[in-house]
Amino acid sequence: MRLFFGGCGLKTGAAAIVPLSFVFCLACLSGAAIAQEPAADDPADVSADADGEDSQMSDTEARFRNLVCTRAADFEDPSQATAIAMVARGGYRDQRFDEPIRAAMGNLSNEKDWDIVKVQLANQLLPFSTLSNQEQVDLALSCYVCCDERLQALNQIKRDRQQVIQRDQLQLLREMLRKRLQGMPDATTETLSEQLEENPQSLALLSLVELQGLSGEQLLPHVIEAAASKDAEVASQAMVAAGNLIDQIKVQQQSQLALAQESAAGIDEKMLKYSKRIIARYDKNNDGSLVRSEWQSMLLSPEMADQNGDGLLTAVEYAVWMQARNKR
Repeated sequence: MRLFFGGCGLKTGAAAIVPLSFVFCLACLSGAAIAQEPAADDPADVSADADGEDSQMSDTEARFRNLVCTRAADFEDPSQATAIAMVARGGYRDQRFDEPIRAAMGNLSNEKDWDIVKVQLANQLLPFSTLSNQEQVDLALSCYVCCDERLQALNQIKRDRQQVIQRDQLQLLREMLRKRLQGMPDATTETLSEQLEENPQSLALLSLVELQGLSGEQLLPHVIEAAASKDAEVASQAMVAAGNLIDQIKVQQQSQLALAQESAAGIDEKMLKYSKRIIARYDKNNDGSLVRSEWQSMLLSPEMADQNGDGLLTAVEYAVWMQARNKR
């Protein structure tokens, strides 16, 4: 039996229902994946050392890497979830993940059907593919919208046990996709702006607006347009989102201006250059700053350097923090 909600097919029956313990295991994998996401310029292959034990170890790791990447890319492999955990642990990026991810997360409008668990696994694998940030956002955002539509449809009917399980799976998947999009703010903002222009009444799209922070300024016209909707639910959500976004942007702008004025005179030039190099090394979307998902792979957490607490680490903030540490 198949149910179709909001234009998206939902698999039901024993084959589609997965124990919640397995689903929540995937949530744990999500944290591991986000914490160990590779830098955009990481090589796709393991390089071998020249000789001796180092070379032997490199060859062994290369074989292990090939094994886990092969299994992680196979959505029919019963050990795929474990393989993806190993990919996340090693930070292995591989082109072999690209097409299986597209097959699991894409073509929703054409196929009218996708598997919840496969989408969950594909989302874990997404940051380790060689897909561009823009394509990752396109896939994650389309899945998020479809997932939200299914949840809204399930909430409108009297649910049996299988549908309750599906609801829980969908809620977890939606949150995982939301976190994935939050880690790519620039590309997400661009895509969100385009989609809100086409569909300003979408509650699913409006629910993502406040994730964008300072880069969400370009979304404001679309959100304000939605706030004028005759649909009370859409108008209410849009008004709250627009108000919160305006306040958030003002606070961030004021904090950044104050920090820049306070710090500019006292930062050592060499320290600032060093800070910019470090930021660039982990800056996956090349926006000149780091979000939490980008800096989590650093050996020494720079969270304390985020002086204004906006979740955005700039080169100036990092330089001020490093300079203060060196003076201790």
